Amino acid sequence: MTFRLGLSGLEGVPSAAELARLRAGYLRRHCLRLPGFFAPPLLAFLRREIREKDFRERPRGKTGLESYLASQRVLGLLDFLVNDPALFRVVEGVLGCPRVRIFRSKIYRMVPGHPHHKDWHQDTRPWHQVAMSVNLSPGRFGGGVLQIRDRRSGRMLYEGANTGPGDAVLFPVAPHLEHQVTDVAGRGIRMAYAGWFLERPAFSAMLRRSPSPVRQGGAFRSALRLSDRVKASASAAWRRSGKTTLLFGADRGVITELDGVGGRLWSLLAAGSSLRGVCEALAREYDAPASRLERDVLRVAQGLRGAGLLVKG
Repeated sequence: MTFRLGLSGLEGVPSAAELARLRAGYLRRHCLRLPGFFAPPLLAFLRREIREKDFRERPRGKTGLESYLASQRVLGLLDFLVNDPALFRVVEGVLGCPRVRIFRSKIYRMVPGHPHHKDWHQDTRPWHQVAMSVNLSPGRFGGGVLQIRDRRSGRMLYEGANTGPGDAVLFPVAPHLEHQVTDVAGRGIRMAYAGWFLERPAFSAMLRRSPSPVRQGGAFRSALRLSDRVKASASAAWRRSGKTTLLFGADRGVITELDGVGGRLWSLLAAGSSLRGVCEALAREYDAPASRLERDVLRVAQGLRGAGLLVKG
Protein backbone atom coordinates (compact mmCIF):
# COMPACT_ATOMS: atom_id res chain seq x y z
CA MET A 1 0.00 0.00 0.00
CA THR A 2 1.42 3.38 -1.02
CA PHE A 3 -0.35 5.50 1.59
CA ARG A 4 -0.70 5.44 5.36
CA LEU A 5 -1.40 7.78 8.26
CA GLY A 6 1.41 9.22 10.37
CA LEU A 7 2.02 12.08 12.77
CA SER A 8 2.49 14.36 9.75
CA GLY A 9 -0.85 13.40 8.22
CA LEU A 10 -1.57 11.22 5.21
CA GLU A 11 1.71 9.90 3.79
CA GLY A 12 1.53 9.18 0.08
CA VAL A 13 -1.29 9.55 -2.41
CA PRO A 14 -2.90 6.44 -3.89
CA SER A 15 -2.71 6.27 -7.67
CA ALA A 16 -5.75 5.72 -9.87
CA ALA A 17 -4.62 2.12 -10.36
CA GLU A 18 -4.36 1.53 -6.61
CA LEU A 19 -7.77 3.10 -6.00
CA ALA A 20 -9.23 0.78 -8.63
CA ARG A 21 -7.55 -2.22 -6.99
CA LEU A 22 -8.86 -1.22 -3.55
CA ARG A 23 -12.38 -0.77 -4.89
CA ALA A 24 -12.31 -4.16 -6.59
CA GLY A 25 -11.26 -5.76 -3.30
CA TYR A 26 -13.97 -3.91 -1.42
CA LEU A 27 -16.67 -5.03 -3.85
CA ARG A 28 -15.44 -8.62 -3.59
CA ARG A 29 -15.22 -8.77 0.25
CA HIS A 30 -17.85 -6.19 1.27
CA CYS A 31 -15.15 -4.40 3.23
CA LEU A 32 -11.89 -2.54 2.64
CA ARG A 33 -8.72 -3.76 4.35
CA LEU A 34 -5.77 -1.36 4.73
CA PRO A 35 -2.73 -3.22 6.16
CA GLY A 36 -0.39 -1.00 8.20
CA PHE A 37 -2.64 2.04 7.79
CA PHE A 38 -1.26 3.62 10.99
CA ALA A 39 2.47 4.24 10.49
CA PRO A 40 4.92 2.81 13.09
CA PRO A 41 5.81 6.22 14.69
CA LEU A 42 2.11 6.93 15.24
CA LEU A 43 1.59 3.48 16.74
CA ALA A 44 4.61 4.00 19.02
CA PHE A 45 3.12 7.28 20.28
CA LEU A 46 -0.22 5.59 20.96
CA ARG A 47 1.39 2.72 22.86
CA ARG A 48 3.22 5.20 25.09
CA GLU A 49 0.12 7.27 25.74
CA ILE A 50 -2.68 4.72 26.18
CA ARG A 51 -2.74 3.52 29.79
CA GLU A 52 -4.98 0.97 31.46
CA LYS A 53 -6.02 3.39 34.20
CA ASP A 54 -7.57 5.71 31.59
CA PHE A 55 -10.26 3.21 30.60
CA ARG A 56 -13.80 3.48 31.96
CA GLU A 57 -16.91 1.33 31.57
CA ARG A 58 -20.42 2.20 30.41
CA PRO A 59 -23.53 0.11 29.68
CA ARG A 60 -24.02 -1.13 26.11
CA GLY A 61 -27.09 -3.01 24.99
CA LYS A 62 -29.26 -4.85 27.51
CA THR A 63 -26.57 -6.74 29.43
CA GLY A 64 -23.21 -5.67 28.06
CA LEU A 65 -20.53 -3.18 29.05
CA GLU A 66 -18.15 -1.14 26.91
CA SER A 67 -14.62 -0.43 28.12
CA TYR A 68 -13.63 2.88 26.52
CA LEU A 69 -10.68 5.27 26.71
CA ALA A 70 -11.71 8.40 28.62
CA SER A 71 -8.56 10.40 27.85
CA GLN A 72 -9.22 13.03 25.19
CA ARG A 73 -5.48 13.63 24.62
CA VAL A 74 -5.04 10.54 22.44
CA LEU A 75 -8.48 10.63 20.85
CA GLY A 76 -8.11 14.30 19.94
CA LEU A 77 -4.82 13.69 18.14
CA LEU A 78 -6.19 10.74 16.17
CA ASP A 79 -9.34 12.62 15.23
CA PHE A 80 -7.23 15.53 13.97
CA LEU A 81 -5.22 13.21 11.73
CA VAL A 82 -8.10 11.09 10.43
CA ASN A 83 -10.34 14.08 9.69
CA ASP A 84 -8.28 14.93 6.65
CA PRO A 85 -10.10 15.89 3.41
CA ALA A 86 -7.49 13.92 1.44
CA LEU A 87 -8.48 10.74 3.31
CA PHE A 88 -12.16 11.58 2.88
CA ARG A 89 -11.69 11.66 -0.89
CA VAL A 90 -10.08 8.19 -0.78
CA VAL A 91 -13.00 6.79 1.24
CA GLU A 92 -15.51 8.33 -1.15
CA GLY A 93 -13.71 7.02 -4.22
CA VAL A 94 -13.21 3.46 -2.99
CA LEU A 95 -16.50 2.86 -1.19
CA GLY A 96 -18.62 4.97 -3.51
CA CYS A 97 -20.33 6.94 -0.74
CA PRO A 98 -21.54 10.57 -0.87
CA ARG A 99 -19.42 13.43 0.42
CA VAL A 100 -17.65 12.74 3.74
CA ARG A 101 -17.12 15.70 6.06
CA ILE A 102 -16.28 14.23 9.47
CA PHE A 103 -15.09 11.06 11.24
CA ARG A 104 -16.45 10.51 14.76
CA SER A 105 -14.69 7.96 16.92
CA LYS A 106 -13.86 6.21 20.16
CA ILE A 107 -11.14 3.90 21.47
CA TYR A 108 -12.41 0.75 23.14
CA ARG A 109 -11.06 -2.61 24.24
CA MET A 110 -12.35 -6.13 24.69
CA VAL A 111 -10.96 -8.29 27.51
CA PRO A 112 -11.43 -12.10 27.70
CA GLY A 113 -14.20 -13.09 30.10
CA HIS A 114 -15.64 -9.57 30.30
CA PRO A 115 -19.38 -9.05 29.59
CA HIS A 116 -18.88 -6.98 26.45
CA HIS A 117 -21.83 -6.01 24.30
CA LYS A 118 -21.85 -8.41 21.38
CA ASP A 119 -24.87 -8.77 19.20
CA TRP A 120 -25.82 -8.26 15.60
CA HIS A 121 -26.54 -4.58 15.12
CA GLN A 122 -26.61 -1.72 12.65
CA ASP A 123 -25.14 1.78 12.88
CA THR A 124 -27.69 3.40 10.58
CA ARG A 125 -27.98 6.66 12.47
CA PRO A 126 -28.43 9.91 10.53
CA TRP A 127 -25.52 10.71 8.20
CA HIS A 128 -23.57 7.50 9.03
CA GLN A 129 -22.03 6.14 5.82
CA VAL A 130 -18.92 4.05 6.49
CA ALA A 131 -17.53 2.42 9.63
CA MET A 132 -13.79 2.04 10.30
CA SER A 133 -11.85 0.05 12.89
CA VAL A 134 -8.06 0.29 13.35
CA ASN A 135 -6.25 -2.33 15.42
CA LEU A 136 -4.39 -0.81 18.41
CA SER A 137 -4.05 -4.04 20.37
CA PRO A 138 -0.82 -4.32 22.40
CA GLY A 139 -0.24 -7.90 21.19
CA ARG A 140 -1.90 -10.92 19.62
CA PHE A 141 -5.40 -11.95 20.65
CA GLY A 142 -7.80 -14.78 19.88
CA GLY A 143 -11.36 -14.33 18.73
CA GLY A 144 -12.54 -10.75 18.27
CA VAL A 145 -13.72 -11.57 14.75
CA LEU A 146 -15.65 -8.98 12.76
CA GLN A 147 -18.66 -10.54 11.05
CA ILE A 148 -20.86 -8.80 8.46
CA ARG A 149 -24.04 -10.40 7.14
CA ASP A 150 -27.09 -9.65 5.04
CA ARG A 151 -29.84 -8.66 7.46
CA ARG A 152 -32.67 -10.27 5.52
CA SER A 153 -31.15 -13.60 4.46
CA GLY A 154 -28.60 -14.02 7.24
CA ARG A 155 -25.94 -14.82 4.62
CA MET A 156 -22.42 -14.14 5.91
CA LEU A 157 -20.69 -11.59 3.69
CA TYR A 158 -17.42 -11.14 5.58
CA GLU A 159 -15.67 -12.75 8.53
CA GLY A 160 -12.17 -11.90 9.70
CA ALA A 161 -10.04 -10.83 12.66
CA ASN A 162 -8.14 -7.56 12.29
CA THR A 163 -4.89 -8.49 14.09
CA GLY A 164 -2.06 -6.67 12.28
CA PRO A 165 -0.60 -3.64 14.12
CA GLY A 166 -2.23 -0.49 12.74
CA ASP A 167 -4.34 -2.42 10.21
CA ALA A 168 -7.67 -0.82 9.28
CA VAL A 169 -10.97 -2.31 8.14
CA LEU A 170 -13.69 -0.16 6.56
CA PHE A 171 -17.20 -1.33 5.72
CA PRO A 172 -20.46 0.34 4.65
CA VAL A 173 -23.31 1.27 6.96
CA ALA A 174 -26.56 0.33 5.23
CA PRO A 175 -30.09 -0.81 6.18
CA HIS A 176 -29.58 -4.26 4.63
CA LEU A 177 -26.35 -4.98 6.56
CA GLU A 178 -25.59 -5.81 10.19
CA HIS A 179 -22.39 -6.73 12.00
CA GLN A 180 -20.92 -7.90 15.26
CA VAL A 181 -17.54 -8.66 16.88
CA THR A 182 -17.20 -12.06 18.56
CA ASP A 183 -15.80 -12.66 22.05
CA VAL A 184 -12.06 -12.36 22.63
CA ALA A 185 -10.45 -15.64 23.67
CA GLY A 186 -7.19 -16.53 25.45
CA ARG A 187 -5.16 -13.89 27.28
CA GLY A 188 -4.86 -11.16 24.68
CA ILE A 189 -6.74 -7.86 24.69
CA ARG A 190 -8.42 -6.48 21.59
CA MET A 191 -8.19 -2.69 21.37
CA ALA A 192 -9.39 -0.54 18.48
CA TYR A 193 -9.82 3.01 17.30
CA ALA A 194 -13.26 2.87 15.72
CA GLY A 195 -15.95 5.16 14.42
CA TRP A 196 -17.93 6.38 11.44
CA PHE A 197 -17.42 8.60 8.42
CA LEU A 198 -20.39 10.97 8.28
CA GLU A 199 -21.80 13.40 5.74
CA ARG A 200 -22.28 16.09 8.39
CA PRO A 201 -21.48 18.12 10.43
CA ALA A 202 -18.18 19.42 9.01
CA PHE A 203 -15.13 18.69 11.16
CA SER A 204 -13.64 22.08 10.26
CA ALA A 205 -16.52 23.84 12.02
CA MET A 206 -15.72 22.04 15.29
CA LEU A 207 -12.02 22.90 15.55
CA ARG A 208 -10.64 24.86 18.48
CA ARG A 209 -8.06 27.28 17.10
CA SER A 210 -5.29 28.99 19.04
CA PRO A 211 -3.79 32.43 18.31
CA SER A 212 -1.06 32.29 15.70
CA PRO A 213 2.40 31.71 17.23
CA VAL A 214 3.76 34.14 14.62
CA ARG A 215 2.16 36.95 16.60
CA GLN A 216 3.00 35.75 20.09
CA GLY A 217 5.94 34.48 22.06
CA GLY A 218 6.24 31.61 24.48
CA ALA A 219 6.22 31.96 28.26
CA PHE A 220 9.61 30.42 29.07
CA ARG A 221 12.28 31.64 31.44
CA SER A 222 15.01 30.90 28.92
CA ALA A 223 14.54 32.29 25.41
CA LEU A 224 15.65 30.26 22.41
CA ARG A 225 18.95 31.09 20.75
CA LEU A 226 20.12 30.49 17.20
CA SER A 227 22.49 27.78 18.44
CA ASP A 228 19.60 25.78 19.93
CA ARG A 229 18.24 22.69 18.22
CA VAL A 230 14.50 22.06 18.29
CA LYS A 231 12.18 19.30 17.13
CA ALA A 232 8.50 18.51 17.05
CA SER A 233 7.02 17.60 20.42
CA ALA A 234 6.09 13.94 20.89
CA SER A 235 2.47 15.09 21.32
CA ALA A 236 2.39 17.19 18.12
CA ALA A 237 0.71 16.20 14.87
CA TRP A 238 0.37 18.15 11.65
CA ARG A 239 -1.02 17.97 8.14
CA ARG A 240 -1.42 20.09 5.04
CA SER A 241 -4.78 21.63 4.14
CA GLY A 242 -4.46 23.39 0.79
CA LYS A 243 -1.83 26.12 1.22
CA THR A 244 -2.15 25.99 5.01
CA THR A 245 -0.35 23.76 7.51
CA LEU A 246 -2.47 22.71 10.49
CA LEU A 247 -0.69 21.84 13.74
CA PHE A 248 -2.32 19.99 16.63
CA GLY A 249 -0.94 19.84 20.16
CA ALA A 250 -2.43 16.90 22.05
CA ASP A 251 -1.59 18.48 25.42
CA ARG A 252 -3.89 21.46 24.80
CA GLY A 253 -6.21 20.06 22.16
CA VAL A 254 -6.15 23.13 19.92
CA ILE A 255 -5.27 23.79 16.29
CA THR A 256 -2.59 26.24 15.12
CA GLU A 257 -2.65 27.39 11.49
CA LEU A 258 0.41 28.46 9.48
CA ASP A 259 0.45 29.93 5.98
CA GLY A 260 2.70 28.74 3.14
CA VAL A 261 5.94 30.26 4.43
CA GLY A 262 5.03 29.32 7.99
CA GLY A 263 4.40 25.75 6.88
CA ARG A 264 7.83 25.57 5.28
CA LEU A 265 9.33 26.95 8.49
CA TRP A 266 7.52 24.29 10.50
CA SER A 267 8.84 21.48 8.30
CA LEU A 268 12.41 22.66 8.98
CA LEU A 269 11.86 23.18 12.71
CA ALA A 270 10.11 19.84 13.23
CA ALA A 271 12.96 17.93 11.54
CA GLY A 272 15.35 18.63 14.41
CA SER A 273 17.57 21.34 12.91
CA SER A 274 19.39 24.11 14.75
CA LEU A 275 17.65 27.46 14.49
CA ARG A 276 20.71 28.86 12.71
CA GLY A 277 20.46 26.02 10.18
CA VAL A 278 16.78 26.83 9.65
CA CYS A 279 17.67 30.48 8.96
CA GLU A 280 20.33 29.44 6.46
CA ALA A 281 17.91 27.12 4.65
CA LEU A 282 15.26 29.84 4.42
CA ALA A 283 17.84 32.37 3.17
CA ARG A 284 18.51 30.08 0.20
CA GLU A 285 14.79 29.94 -0.64
CA TYR A 286 13.53 33.44 0.14
CA ASP A 287 14.85 36.91 -0.64
CA ALA A 288 14.92 38.46 2.84
CA PRO A 289 17.62 40.10 5.02
CA ALA A 290 19.39 37.66 7.34
CA SER A 291 18.61 39.80 10.39
CA ARG A 292 14.89 39.70 9.64
CA LEU A 293 14.90 35.94 9.05
CA GLU A 294 16.69 35.33 12.34
CA ARG A 295 14.26 37.56 14.23
CA ASP A 296 11.20 35.92 12.67
CA VAL A 297 12.47 32.36 13.12
CA LEU A 298 13.22 32.96 16.80
CA ARG A 299 9.81 34.53 17.38
CA VAL A 300 7.85 31.79 15.63
CA ALA A 301 9.91 29.00 17.23
CA GLN A 302 9.36 30.52 20.66
CA GLY A 303 5.62 30.73 20.02
CA LEU A 304 5.43 27.12 18.85
CA ARG A 305 7.40 26.06 21.89
CA GLY A 306 4.97 27.94 24.11
CA ALA A 307 2.10 26.14 22.41
CA GLY A 308 3.68 22.77 23.25
CA LEU A 309 4.44 21.95 19.62
CA LEU A 310 8.24 22.27 19.73
CA VAL A 311 10.81 21.14 22.30
CA LYS A 312 14.51 21.70 22.63
CA GLY A 313 16.71 18.76 21.78
